[in-house]
Amino acid sequence: MLRTEIVYSPQNILMKKLTQILCCLLVMAHSAIAQSHSYTRTYGPSGMQCEAKEVLILPDANILFVATITNSGQEDIWLVKTNTKGDTLWTKTLGNPLRSERPESVIISSANQLMITGNSYSGAGNPDALLMCVDLSGKLLWEKNYGGAGEDFATAIKETADGFVLGGATLSSSTAGDFDAWLVKVNSSGVEQWSKTFGGPEYDDCWDLELTPDGGFMLTGGTYSFASGMYDDAWLIKTDAAGVLLWRKCYGVADKVDWAWNLHPVKSGSAISGYVFTGVRETAENMPDAAYGNMHFVKVDLDGNVLWDKTIIATGYRIEGMDVKQLADSGFMISGYQFTTSARQLYMVRTDANGSKTWDTSVGNDVAYNPRALAVAADGSCYTVGSLASPDGSRYSFMAKFSGLPLSISAQYQSNQPISIHPNPTSGYVVISWPQEAKVSSVMLYDICGRLLSITEVSNSASATINLDDMPTGPLVIKVQTAKDGIWTKVLEHL
Repeated sequence: MLRTEIVYSPQNILMKKLTQILCCLLVMAHSAIAQSHSYTRTYGPSGMQCEAKEVLILPDANILFVATITNSGQEDIWLVKTNTKGDTLWTKTLGNPLRSERPESVIISSANQLMITGNSYSGAGNPDALLMCVDLSGKLLWEKNYGGAGEDFATAIKETADGFVLGGATLSSSTAGDFDAWLVKVNSSGVEQWSKTFGGPEYDDCWDLELTPDGGFMLTGGTYSFASGMYDDAWLIKTDAAGVLLWRKCYGVADKVDWAWNLHPVKSGSAISGYVFTGVRETAENMPDAAYGNMHFVKVDLDGNVLWDKTIIATGYRIEGMDVKQLADSGFMISGYQFTTSARQLYMVRTDANGSKTWDTSVGNDVAYNPRALAVAADGSCYTVGSLASPDGSRYSFMAKFSGLPLSISAQYQSNQPISIHPNPTSGYVVISWPQEAKVSSVMLYDICGRLLSITEVSNSASATINLDDMPTGPLVIKVQTAKDGIWTKVLEHL
């Protein structure tokens, strides 16, 4: 019996490694198309209408979404905490029996508290903007209302160095008789410090806001007053730290309706280099559902200049983007919906860093999805929430999970990041070190194909040791989650 022996020279070994890397890169390219819809779960108290509005990844890696529940016309705020499988861990209802309260946005503050903003109203009275402070167990700590005699809405919140800033729309403080975009600054206890409005003689609003590197604020939404043509355009508003208008810019097609629902910072390393927003363009006036329209996805620099402008053309009536997040490989995930002849489907899109579509999928038939928000976990999994209307008229909150999102080593690797890994190359273990002030919470290990291999939780330490005995050989990616600068990455060669 003949036996063939292969002798691996240094050249053979190099070719073997290059082949392994090439194969994995091909898998990555394929996985960008074959990402998986892990599940869609529905939630809601029996006999009530329920609409999820925002979703967060909690410090313990579980998921929290905030929703409106409606019972006999009374609206309350409903918090739901789940694990990553979508199993409910607990629910809490927050509400004033004398008022209806509706959430729109939620963040986790630096004090590890939930800050929920939305609207509050009673009887025939006009709504006020609402801010609630809630601990991570769902206990209400305090709440405040803002506004005047007219209608006032809060739709977005961000934390500042000395408190919070809320974005929305106001009729009470409007200077011309119709809604204006509205920016309200409060301290850490919710006490109002100042209020600013932005608009003209017609309807103008703010749906989302972000902080800017110079300490100011960037708002997005829609404007009729400054649009090109007879209908509204998406717009951006830039202010300084005191809320003073620095500039405004419009984006859209003349004489068509163009909206922006969500704004997200684009980061290069830990620095904000610009923003992306998503919404709908080229649709018709006062027909938000049945009208035609295309998904709009735009990247701008810090001065609002367009770097690229992407449109995903609807194959049916309409595709609309509702939320967007940047992914670890510098690409983006967009959650939205599309209309077909029989359904309003959940529609998910993944793009590369240049905004070009690399994957999409739709979920749902004979139902109506209304997605609202998107969150991305440390392992790349995406969770989107909203409401789901069934043919019998019931409305539930839903949460859908999409996993298997590939990572890109070339985009992840940053040679100037302050991480020390040794030994490297290594065959048995690796020690990862970082500055103590980075406040690292976890260390994650991925293979070159983007699969999560391990997570090591860290507490009050400047290093972590990972045993590599059961790990695949070849290049591995180490990701360090910091409180100071986000995620740092390094590449490790496992022999």
